[in-house]
Amino acid sequence: KSFIYSGRLIAEKKPELLFHAFSDSKLVNQGIDLIIIGTGPEYEELMNLRNILNLNNNIYHIYFTQRYTK
Repeated sequence: KSFIYSGRLIAEKKPELLFHAFSDSKLVNQGIDLIIIGTGPEYEELMNLRNILNLNNNIYHIYFTQRYTK
């Protein structure tokens, strides 16, 4: 089971709040993961926060790719 965030990783969206809320929740102990889909200027900071919160095994990142169009 997983929660998914999909979007650009920018300061205005405050994605760090999601990391903190996930860390504070009981979901981590229930084996539920957080999947982040997207890229942006906050990526490095968020991955550092993931390490600080000791969530390396619970938060996963998938890079966004452009849609295929003909």
